[in-house]
Amino acid sequence: MNGAKKLRFASAPATRRAILSYPKIAPTAMIRQLRFLLLFPVTLFGNCPADAQSLVHLPGQLLVSLVPGSRPEKLVQRGSNHLSAPIFVQKKVATLLNIWQLQTTAEARAELAALDWLRRQPEVRAAQFNHQLQQRIGSTNSTVPNDPLFTEQWHLLNTGANAGMFDADLDAEQAWDLTTGGLSAAGDTLVIAVIDGGVDFQHPDLGPNAWNNWADRPNDGLDNDQNGFTDDFRGWNVDAQNDDVAGQTTGHGTPVCGLLGARGDNGMGVAGVNWRIKIMFVASGGSEASVLAAYDYVWKARQLYNSTDGQQGAFVTAINCSWGINYGQPADAPLWCSAFDTLGAAGILSVAATANLAVDVDLVGDLPTACPSDYLITVTSLQRNDQKALLAAWGAQHIDLGAYGQEVFTLGPGNTYGNFSGTSYAAPQVTGAIALLYSMPCANLIAVAKSDPSAAARWVKELLLDSTTPNLSLAGLTGTGGRLNLFNLLQNYSDLCNPCPAPFSLSAETQDSSITLTWTHINDYQYFNIMYRPFNQIGWIGEEQVSSPFILPALVPCQPYVFSLQAYCLTGQASPWSDPVNFATAGCCAPPGTITVQSATATSLNLVWTDNAVGSGELRYRIVGSAADWQVLETSDNQASLTGLHACASYEVQVRSQCKGAFTPFSALFKVTTAGCGACSDLTYCAANAAQSSDEWIAAVTIHDWLQISGTGGGGYQNFTGDQAVILELHPSTAPVVAVTPGFYSTPGKAYFRIYVDFNADGDFEDADELAFDPGFAHDATMNGYLQVPAFTTSGYTRMRILMKAKNATNHPPSACESFDFGQIEDYCVLLSPTIDAAETAVETAGQLHIAPQPVRSVVRLEWPADHSENIRLQVWNTTGQLVFSRLVTDTSSSLVMDISAWQSGAYLVHVQTGEKRWQARLLKL
Repeated sequence: MNGAKKLRFASAPATRRAILSYPKIAPTAMIRQLRFLLLFPVTLFGNCPADAQSLVHLPGQLLVSLVPGSRPEKLVQRGSNHLSAPIFVQKKVATLLNIWQLQTTAEARAELAALDWLRRQPEVRAAQFNHQLQQRIGSTNSTVPNDPLFTEQWHLLNTGANAGMFDADLDAEQAWDLTTGGLSAAGDTLVIAVIDGGVDFQHPDLGPNAWNNWADRPNDGLDNDQNGFTDDFRGWNVDAQNDDVAGQTTGHGTPVCGLLGARGDNGMGVAGVNWRIKIMFVASGGSEASVLAAYDYVWKARQLYNSTDGQQGAFVTAINCSWGINYGQPADAPLWCSAFDTLGAAGILSVAATANLAVDVDLVGDLPTACPSDYLITVTSLQRNDQKALLAAWGAQHIDLGAYGQEVFTLGPGNTYGNFSGTSYAAPQVTGAIALLYSMPCANLIAVAKSDPSAAARWVKELLLDSTTPNLSLAGLTGTGGRLNLFNLLQNYSDLCNPCPAPFSLSAETQDSSITLTWTHINDYQYFNIMYRPFNQIGWIGEEQVSSPFILPALVPCQPYVFSLQAYCLTGQASPWSDPVNFATAGCCAPPGTITVQSATATSLNLVWTDNAVGSGELRYRIVGSAADWQVLETSDNQASLTGLHACASYEVQVRSQCKGAFTPFSALFKVTTAGCGACSDLTYCAANAAQSSDEWIAAVTIHDWLQISGTGGGGYQNFTGDQAVILELHPSTAPVVAVTPGFYSTPGKAYFRIYVDFNADGDFEDADELAFDPGFAHDATMNGYLQVPAFTTSGYTRMRILMKAKNATNHPPSACESFDFGQIEDYCVLLSPTIDAAETAVETAGQLHIAPQPVRSVVRLEWPADHSENIRLQVWNTTGQLVFSRLVTDTSSSLVMDISAWQSGAYLVHVQTGEKRWQARLLKL
């Protein structure tokens, strides 16, 4: 604006509710307190309608926040066993607070019973109904002229026409002398998120300010930027799961966006608070679950921006929320209220419109404006005569300030313009003010935002509330007693601006004896100074008049250093020194990294590994579990060939390198396996997996006298084919006893158990008789039965697959190649021996390994057949699956005396193997 400025009169500083009037409570602690409150009835006093305590919610829908890492399926299974009506999982709503939507019977008593039960479960942080929301709309003048005029926008510049009051406006024309929006002082593209029903970005006065996710190529069916959303180029539609941000209706979201960010100074239409801003639109339905999912999209975008220093994601400054629930209580919506703190921690402020009702929300409640959060700003509505709108709520404790929302002129859908009324249209003016503040040509705020996003958000809120203009109609009715003033906000920040702030975002590339430092340029600096020192040493070393990037040479390899920067600006001022940052030079003599198998035969392995100091070194290896000495090879680079190995055998391998005249430590231990295991490892079998095994898993499997204890680890799928200490032998036309024991995190639940064996060794489990164990029902304890082994003729190693699948109301036993939600799958190698009958098998696997005395207190003698020509491998496991003893007997002995007096009392499994022969027996220690 280049015209004459309006005459302003000084006034007393605005009073306001202090930001800390709500005690700062961590989300988890706050939820815990809210959960406590939910256990007791709440009586409201005042003019509250009859249904104020019973908010409208979607029938049977429940929202739960689970502890980090938990999923709801096990919870739902328990609930269906305890409640008269079943509970089902509908969907995950948001990673933020780990929120899930559940469904139960749409009957009041069943809903309340389910909600009460959920709140008492250990993995549930909070639970609530999925409430319906209302858009904060008053009346709308649908008959509007098609010729846009800025003079119609009295909320930006009020001349007193049309029964208005002179200067009852935002002082926008003065604010725009300072900035009109767009970029931060550091060059960040500023973004406002709007969550609403839909938007018309085809409007020529709004489309140029639409945010696009340029990191995701549109309509290619891929999540190009790996943010968890496929083809989210134009934003996100929560319900449709695509980027159709037009949503269901554009009649509300379009004017909201126009007020905060219609394109200004473009020769058409109207102007928003920001002339140039990017609007990230998230189309959301009318439920809490949909809104929480929308928050999740915005939160992930800002989190990604923070973690990549602006290379990905979006610098979202604020979210506009022009909707809510009349008479809503925070105790009924702990997830919604907690979300504001989580967003704030990432640097995002949320702006919410209060109810379009003549009520005190401090008495009757409102959502979200009654939520206690340092990162929520709440807004009521004013008219053109500077009086509070008649149908606009208030509350000295919960409503922060007013803005103009009654008959404000802005754009509408379908290339139209008109007057719009309601608190919905007051809130976006405040949201727009936040982004306008970030665009000021003063780097202090963006510097804070880069280093401490939550602190920057709190500072913005404090500045905004401290900058209101006092308003008599809001005195005692809002926390500040005032209305939004754009010019005051920007001017107050400008008065606090340090014209030469410290540099920030210091990063480094490290070499053995040098470090290259880079940092962010935000002002017109003359030069920079650096001081640094070795970590844990006193005395700084200085470098003056440097620029980014800057190389520090002649440093000590493998040494951590501390760095700080200072700027000298064109104004002649020096900035403060930046906070110290630590970086270390490279050149540390670290052990080589990952060892992998490049190729394998039955008797050889070609290995390669990563090595920071490629050169001569040593490799050592031995059979897994062997107590024999390591076999050592010298290496000249990062690869080696091992020959003369046993077929289908697992070896443990370590490497070390020469570095600066000395050996590094040995690397971590890696396991590698030779070929020769036949179909079991040489063929590719179908994939199968359980999404989660933390609630139930396969704890142990016994087949005849073969025992495998796998414990709780490994996730939903465990492949033991290359890491088996004992190989199960199967013989034709037998039925060895089977026992599959499940493990449970808490309350046992029923599960299906099946075992498949590839008896013809063709690489699948699809042939007749390959489903070898199928009890046909689900059980919540050890499942016993028999493994049905057909009259096979194949010999050699093949694959066995054991499956445990949690049962629910509708699912079925698992197939061999199925992936399911809860349970576990394990694969093993088994040896098919078609020429030995069951009686011979029993003698070989048990009778020929003699252990005496039994039971034993101290000394025990083991004996096995003497007709062997290869080394004997002896191993002992306890009942938890831990290997407690291992020895490689390299002579032709057929016995061994052991002192086991130090062992704990209990049962042990003893296994003796030589070549293709193996024997097992149990040992009982007193």
